[in-house]
Amino acid sequence: MSGRIESDDLGQLAIMDAVVFFAGAILISSSILSFSNIQPAIEEQSDASLEASYLLDCVLSASIGSNLSVDAGHPMHLSRQTLVRDCIAFEGDCLFRGVEASGFSDLNLIVMRMLKECAPPSVDPYLLIVYKSYSEPLLALPHIPDDVRERIASSVTLTLEGGSEIMVVLVLCPPAPSELDEI
Repeated sequence: MSGRIESDDLGQLAIMDAVVFFAGAILISSSILSFSNIQPAIEEQSDASLEASYLLDCVLSASIGSNLSVDAGHPMHLSRQTLVRDCIAFEGDCLFRGVEASGFSDLNLIVMRMLKECAPPSVDPYLLIVYKSYSEPLLALPHIPDDVRERIASSVTLTLEGGSEIMVVLVLCPPAPSELDEI
């Protein structure tokens, strides 16, 4: 023990410095995270609204699954790999330009079937397409009943090719009571 630092000791000092630095970084980052408001913001959303958000994102990210043709003023072929998000953006743009919604009936049936199959059985899904600068929906699949008191909604904004935007709104409502339930 001469009091000098030898070359073997330099490696140990570097490792000790790294361990102390790492422990300090963990301590600082954990204290910052404990004071941040990230967790309460997530907890403020109800489980049902998160469910609607996930359902909408899931369906919009899926492909349509079958080749089909739509009438957008002229016949247009959509391949089965086309994303629902792209189809709805195209449909919203066509509807805003005055194309009849009946030309998209096959596409709308596919989208509604996907929503109904993915939605929990305790709710009925409804889809609205709203042009961002207007308050009236361009399309409602199917028409939302007026007498529903509980509604959970989630929306996504899609940007069209020209830079305009449409908002796709998923509304989840409890199923309407049928006549058989009343008997």
